[in-house]
Amino acid sequence: MLDVARRNAPERRVRSLSFRLRRPAFAVEHLLAEGAPSGTGAQLRTATHRDAQHATAEVTFADHAHQ
Repeated sequence: MLDVARRNAPERRVRSLSFRLRRPAFAVEHLLAEGAPSGTGAQLRTATHRDAQHATAEVTFADHAHQ
């Protein structure tokens, strides 16, 4: 999931990442990782055809002034 944030905001440094594993995913399943900006960071999740949230995460970016 962190790669989603890094690919979509390569100029931003990640200050923190918190995540929660919600439901197991299996090796034969295709995982979709996606995210959306929110305030000073981004909300992220992984999903499969079975479930919309196998894991969720919140990324906070460092302030531009403190990089």
